[in-house]
Amino acid sequence: MKNFINLKDISASDLRKILVDAKKRKNKRKGLSTLDIDKDRPLNGKLLIQMYEKQSSRTRLSFHIAIKQLGANSITVKASELHLGKGEESLADTAKILSTYGDGFLIRTDSDKKIEDFSKNLTIPIVNLLSPSS
Repeated sequence: MKNFINLKDISASDLRKILVDAKKRKNKRKGLSTLDIDKDRPLNGKLLIQMYEKQSSRTRLSFHIAIKQLGANSITVKASELHLGKGEESLADTAKILSTYGDGFLIRTDSDKKIEDFSKNLTIPIVNLLSPSS
């Protein structure tokens, strides 16, 4: 599975694997503080780029902490700081830049089309944190 865009697109067996792994990880974290990194560091050396077009407290904090716990680094960019199809830089150009620097792109948006366009142009995985359809 390259992308996680809509829950309905995830096979039952893949979803089961995700949930089983999450439960194991949660159990292994007993006794660790919130910012302690998991011993196996499955995302060590990775950079995940997050973008929140819709306001968020719980999602933003949850993903920031989870990324740290898994051993990765993250950067949060604001849509207003990117061209995103404005001016001379197309969304495809923005996706190419994100793909060059990041190992994954997480987006919370009010546009299913934007997620679809990013998924077609990114060479890194995309994770839908919230959209109108999912």
